[in-house]
Amino acid sequence: SWLLDNSIPLPGGYRIGLDGVMGLIPGVGDLLGGALSLWIFYQANRQGAPKSLQFRMIINILIDTLLGAIPLVGDLFDFAWKANSKNMALLQSHQQHPKSSRQKVRVGNILFLVAAVLCVGFAIWVAQQFFSLLWHQLSAY
Repeated sequence: SWLLDNSIPLPGGYRIGLDGVMGLIPGVGDLLGGALSLWIFYQANRQGAPKSLQFRMIINILIDTLLGAIPLVGDLFDFAWKANSKNMALLQSHQQHPKSSRQKVRVGNILFLVAAVLCVGFAIWVAQQFFSLLWHQLSAY
């Protein structure tokens, strides 16, 4: 998670990772970042993490991958979302407190799913607006 989310220091104390940098590559960058993000999910599955926690991790990865694919806005989102750090924190919390993390994850999954649907809907709307504007500009020539 450190390599993908926090390995590159920036002035002002902020850190970014390879996931955000790869997201700058049109087309394949976000897919590659999403594929690498699956490693933490794989480890959680291998360690027997509950399905509710795995679900939350997959949603984090999908949000990062789908919203990160939006031109310009998605790149900024990629640097801030840090899905891998979120997933690592979920896994570590479960490892330290297995029973309490199960309850927290189950309750949070409903709210998280609603937020995810809203984020994806917003991403689709932004992409539609962007391509509509682009199409309008190109058709004017």
